[in-house]
Amino acid sequence: MQETQQKLETLLLNKPLTHIEFYNVGEKYFELKPEHSWLFNGGVELHFGEEVFALAWDMGNDSFDYTVADGVKPLLKDADYQAVEATSISNVSQLIGKSIQNIEFDENGELKEEKVYVPMGLKITFSNDSTLQIATVEALIHPETLDVVEAYYNLIGQLLISVNNEFKIERQDIDFPTEH
Repeated sequence: MQETQQKLETLLLNKPLTHIEFYNVGEKYFELKPEHSWLFNGGVELHFGEEVFALAWDMGNDSFDYTVADGVKPLLKDADYQAVEATSISNVSQLIGKSIQNIEFDENGELKEEKVYVPMGLKITFSNDSTLQIATVEALIHPETLDVVEAYYNLIGQLLISVNNEFKIERQDIDFPTEH
């Protein structure tokens, strides 16, 4: 877990964001707060010149995974996904050219087969004090207002992306039945 955090801090900290892109599998996604927050079935790419961080659904593992090499393509594989054109959104475009000053890691999931730790929640603070929250969640959404009622970290949920609008996300504790 510590190794994953150090790897991502080395890649992301104090480097200007040169491009950001959101990807969605299929055509529909939730826009929770216009210009601020979304739930996707897909991924996100953060570009820093030639370097890229991607968090996306891994079709091979049936859960979210990350890469610091080739973007979302090797994870989403042959899924029918398209770019959402994140930089056309004003709050998102204001992040371009800004350096990342801080990263908070909220939760880490573990892919059992390879013992790879995947960040389930990142809160990234930029040099202009803007924040970008990226998290893999299971969310309950109010059907009329589209407000998030509850959100839990979950590597097999959806991808929450939020700019300057942090969501409180809980750790999901599961009570397993005990034998009598």
